[in-house]
Amino acid sequence: MGRPWPVLAVAATAVLVIALAVGPAAPARAGSPGPIPRARLEAMLLKVSDMPAGWTLASSAGGSSTTASCLARFEQEKARATSVYVSFSAPGGFPLFEEILHSPGPAAALGLYRSARDGLSSCSSVTLSSQGRSVSGTIARLALPAVGQRSAGYRLAFTVDGLGLHLDIDLFLRDGVVGVASYAGTGASTTAIVALARRAVDAVTPPTA
Repeated sequence: MGRPWPVLAVAATAVLVIALAVGPAAPARAGSPGPIPRARLEAMLLKVSDMPAGWTLASSAGGSSTTASCLARFEQEKARATSVYVSFSAPGGFPLFEEILHSPGPAAALGLYRSARDGLSSCSSVTLSSQGRSVSGTIARLALPAVGQRSAGYRLAFTVDGLGLHLDIDLFLRDGVVGVASYAGTGASTTAIVALARRAVDAVTPPTA
């Protein structure tokens, strides 16, 4: 059996595209605070210094797609937010961690969080496709400690070359920012996603700070 890490990296990147929409934010409604400026939102992302020793920045692979119709509403709503992301990988390219932050504006943040939560909660399966290869996985709730004002955990489980792999997702809301912390790895332990998600939430600062 060949090394599954490159395939996993592609699959993990594909599912993370569910929560990613980087582009210009729509103008705020008159009298309503708008999204956090992109530069300020980017400054809230975790840095290499926040990661375990030896981890480095990783590039998301292009040409990936994700089939998850249950997230259609979230896909539409996130298009009105400012979104930023960063990816990291351990030595050798695996495990992987990715953080995504969405700022739709304070009035819309809770609604965006709920659409992501409700979509993920209603999903039972997802298909990831990249570079001519498809992987099907299941999605289930994952018990994780509460972070931010609201949070919810999920695990995507799939098999690559006979090896069971998973992508743990910690969805959170803090101070008008909807975040997605995702950790791709093996085994049942949630230690890594718990620690990294807590760091990600702690780095989100209130708009008035």
